[in-house]
Amino acid sequence: MPTALDVPHLELLVAVADGGSLNGAAQELGVTQPALTYRLREAERRLGAPLFVKGRGKRLRMTPSAERLLPSARRVLDELARAEHDVHRFAGGIRYVVKLGVDDRLCPSWLPAFLKFLAERNGEITIDLVPAALHAPVDALARGGVDVAIAHGPVKPAGRQHFELFRDTLVAVMPAGHGLAAKTAVAPGDLADQTYVSAAPVLERSMAYQAFLLDAGIAPAQVLKAASSDGVLAYVAAGLGIGLVGARDAEGWVKNGHVVVLPLTGAPVDIIWWAAVRPDEHGGSPAYFVADHLSLWCQDIMPNVALT
Repeated sequence: MPTALDVPHLELLVAVADGGSLNGAAQELGVTQPALTYRLREAERRLGAPLFVKGRGKRLRMTPSAERLLPSARRVLDELARAEHDVHRFAGGIRYVVKLGVDDRLCPSWLPAFLKFLAERNGEITIDLVPAALHAPVDALARGGVDVAIAHGPVKPAGRQHFELFRDTLVAVMPAGHGLAAKTAVAPGDLADQTYVSAAPVLERSMAYQAFLLDAGIAPAQVLKAASSDGVLAYVAAGLGIGLVGARDAEGWVKNGHVVVLPLTGAPVDIIWWAAVRPDEHGGSPAYFVADHLSLWCQDIMPNVALT
């Protein structure tokens, strides 16, 4: 179905909505105000509806028609910009761009080494990290926002192709000299009167909380939110509380003497890292290639961590 508006009309809509005036939008788009006024009138003529009306002062206010169009205009322009970016890369000799979403942190410490390995193995593929997928890469994969999602948790979600990367073990971390450091293992009840440092903005959504504390009905006395595993370790090293992280994340901090690590009581809580692609990806697709080679690479250089 043909559309009434062209890309310049969408750019106008976004620029005026963000800036509130034709003059500011004209400066942003690099055109004269009379030219932009003509573009606006042309867009309204094609739609048969006004897009902006005068508000307080000199600001323009969106009509319901403009409010309905604005989210779609942003998505179209964003996708067009990404596509053009990819085309420029193709012209430079890169044939495939694989969009990679990572969970919990923008760049896990081991990821740059894999990207170097991939570049040496296949120069036709380059990786784009997608910041929008930071806290929900698997959801972004389902929406088509990324081609490969890297995530971790006690179990792998169903309905996608998974490539296991490595396994880690959930451990308790605390400052050196902490009162619990003399124990052989940490039980859920030990955290009831402690300041707990969480890697998630909402404690109840934290993988560590759900895996170790939820079933025991334990709620820490105070919660600090650190937003990432590295943040948890930094808070703990500063003596601000105790936390639960993967043993691999804690290795460097333990070697430096900044924190003490203890196992948890009961059966070990496994943390499985995996890469997922959409079900329709086939063995020859770039996304499948990246996920498969990431899995093989991890198996070669990252043996499973087990706290003994």
